[in-house]
Amino acid sequence: MKILKTYLSPILATICWAFSYIWTNMAFASFYPVTIVTMRVLFASIFMLGLAFFTHGLQKIQIKHLIWFLGLGLLEPFGYFLCEIYGLTMVSPTFAAVILSTIPLFSPFIAFFFLREKITWANVLGIVISMGGVLAISVGGNGSFITKPLGVILLFGAVFISISYSVSIRKLSKYYSETTIVTYQNITGVLLFTPLFFIMDYGKKALPFEPKAMVAVVLLAVFASALAFIFYTTSLNKFGVTRTNIFLNLLPAITAVLSVTMLGEQISTQKILGLVIVILGLFVGQSNLSKKKICS
Repeated sequence: MKILKTYLSPILATICWAFSYIWTNMAFASFYPVTIVTMRVLFASIFMLGLAFFTHGLQKIQIKHLIWFLGLGLLEPFGYFLCEIYGLTMVSPTFAAVILSTIPLFSPFIAFFFLREKITWANVLGIVISMGGVLAISVGGNGSFITKPLGVILLFGAVFISISYSVSIRKLSKYYSETTIVTYQNITGVLLFTPLFFIMDYGKKALPFEPKAMVAVVLLAVFASALAFIFYTTSLNKFGVTRTNIFLNLLPAITAVLSVTMLGEQISTQKILGLVIVILGLFVGQSNLSKKKICS
């Protein structure tokens, strides 16, 4: 129970993002990709402004930090959401979660280079074990990858964008609260996605409207674009980039369960074994080996 409370923020963020793949899949029934992300950041902005109003948690941005907030919005939600949502049109939610769980593979080295965070044997060993699980999930029975290459490329693009976002947000979190950062990044997303919506989706033939698709977009906004980023920023401040991103190894396991129960996705014994290995890597990465530094 003590461990659960200690790591509650990254766990909640991971759960919200695991659900986001399911909700996005549901939203495709009635909306085009750019329409989904535009509504998502719009609703998230409204939610965050309301939260900031009641908590008095919205700070004024200093002029010298405007470029940082613009860069943050360009990374997430703009760049990340585009790569993620178009990637999800080409691969299953579980496979997408598997790709994005590789973020911890690269995070320690990026964090060391930009933030001078230590790299430990636990980080490396946990990542190696987890990547073995990722490989088991990704490879088909004949040893080949069965998915659209462009979808994989887009999702790996989201991986590197996410790591860059983590580094940027660590710098801004020294000056601003989680509420302020998440509110303004979503507002920036609205400004960036609205013109793209009129270019890409406006005027297209309307898809059949299903209430559950609209509910999915609202859930995406509140939980995946607002609350999850608050939890994530809190965790970054507490644990740093490397240790926080290791929790993303849980994404495939949670998403697989949700995909089976909510979308009827089929999952093989091989994939189950891979998910177990991924989770094992998570616990190794958080073990007492973290005291043994490789470099710092």
